[in-house]
Amino acid sequence: KHNDRYITFLDTPGHEAFAALREHGARLTDLVILVVAADDGIKPQTVEAIRFAKQAGVKIIVAANKMDKATEAQLNQLKAQLAENELLPEDFGGDTIVMPVSAKEKTGINELLDMVLLVSDVEELKADRDVPGEGLVIEAHMEKGRGPVAIALVEHGTLNAGDFVLIGGTYAKVRNLEGTDGKPITKAGPSMPVIMTGLKNLPDFGDEFDVVKTEKEARQRAATVAGDRRASSNNAASSGSELLRMISRSNKLTEFNIVIKADVQGSLTSVIDSLKTMDNEEVAVRIVSSGVGIINESDVHTASTAGAVLYGFHTSLPNHVKQLASRDKVPVRIYTVIYELIDDVKKEMEDRLAPEVVEEVIGELTVKGIFKIAKTEVICGGQVSKGNLKIPSLARLFRGKELLADNLEVTKLQRGPTEVTEVPEGEMCGLSFKSEKRVEVIEGDRLELFTRETKIRTL
Repeated sequence: KHNDRYITFLDTPGHEAFAALREHGARLTDLVILVVAADDGIKPQTVEAIRFAKQAGVKIIVAANKMDKATEAQLNQLKAQLAENELLPEDFGGDTIVMPVSAKEKTGINELLDMVLLVSDVEELKADRDVPGEGLVIEAHMEKGRGPVAIALVEHGTLNAGDFVLIGGTYAKVRNLEGTDGKPITKAGPSMPVIMTGLKNLPDFGDEFDVVKTEKEARQRAATVAGDRRASSNNAASSGSELLRMISRSNKLTEFNIVIKADVQGSLTSVIDSLKTMDNEEVAVRIVSSGVGIINESDVHTASTAGAVLYGFHTSLPNHVKQLASRDKVPVRIYTVIYELIDDVKKEMEDRLAPEVVEEVIGELTVKGIFKIAKTEVICGGQVSKGNLKIPSLARLFRGKELLADNLEVTKLQRGPTEVTEVPEGEMCGLSFKSEKRVEVIEGDRLELFTRETKIRTL
C-alpha cells in the first residue's frame, strides 16, 4: 500500500513468464519493473527479459539498483546499454523511465512507487469493481486436506466467497478466499491476489476465470471448455505454463525444481505433459524454466539460482556450457528416451519423500520392583504380561492409562544372573532403560515395548 493505493507485485522470472502468458493469450501485468544492477550493467538474461516484455506489450520502468555503490558514470553506462536495446531513457530523449534505487539502503523505493502510480494514471489503468469478478490463475496445486487450490489475480470486478466461478475446464463454488498472508477474506477486488479453494479439479496455470450466476452454468461451460481442450490437446499444451508455478507460491509441498530443454516443441510438450501427472500430496515437480534448442549458459544460470536439475531431451550440451555447469555444480542429464527421463525425475521425487515410520508393539512388562533410578537410567524388574520382550527395542511408560514417558531405550534384559535378548510372556525378568531426563517408576507401572522401523517409500 502506497499513498492509500494498492500495488500488486508478482516476482517471477520475467522472460519465461511472458512466454507463457503470450501463449495463453492473457495479460497478467500492467507494468514491468526491470531491476538491473547499476554497477554491473545489462546481462544476457536482461536482454531476453526486455525482448519478452516488449512482446507482451507492457510499459517498462527500469529500476537501477545498487546505487549505494554504483558511480554516476556506471549509471550513464547502463542508460547507454538500455538505449542499445531499444529502451531509450528519458534524459537521452526517449520515454523509458530509469529510477535509481538501493535495495540495501532502502533509498529511492518511495520514488519508484510514486512513479508506478503516476504511470498507471497516465496509462489510465482502471477497472470496475462493481461487476462480477474476472481474472487469471497464476498458480495452482494440490494441498493435503484442501484438495485443488488456486492462487488467482482479480483483474476486473469483485470475487466473493460463495461465488460460482468458471476456471478454464473446471469450476468451483468458492469455499474459502484468503489473502496472500493466509488470512480469510470475504471478497477481493481488482489487482488483488487471492487463494481460492472449492475447485472441482486442478486448473491449468494461466487459466482465466470469471464469476457466473449459477452452478449449472459453471458446470456446463466448464464441460464445454474441457471437451474442446481434449479435442485439440496437441495445440492446447503451453510450453511455458508451468513457469507460473513460481509466482506467489504458498503451498507446503516439498518441491523438486527442474529446467527442461528439448529439440522441438512437440518433444517439450510431451515431457511437460508427462511431468504434470507426477505431483502428489507431498512432493511436486516445479518447472522453473523450459524451452527449445541446445542447452545454453542462461539455462545453467537459471538452474543454479533455483537449485534445479537441468534436463535435456534430444538436445545437446556444448563443452563451454558443460564446464559452466560443472563450476556452478548444476546437475545436467541428457536423455533420448522419455521414459528414462521420467524415471529419473521419479527417483528424485522418491528421494524427497519423508520416510515411512512403522511401529510394532511387541510386549508389555508389569513392574514389580525398582532396583535403581538414576538421572538417565532405570533398572527395574517385573513380569511379562503380554507378548515377548526383545532387545533392541523402545518403550513407553504408563501409569494406569496415563503416558508418563516415551521413546525410552531398552538396553538390557536379564533372567536371574543371565543377560538375554528375549523374554516370553509370563516370565519374570529384569529390564534396564535409558532416558533423556529422569523418569520416576513405581510398582504397578506398565512398560510397553515396541520396535520402530524407517522404510524408504516409493511412488
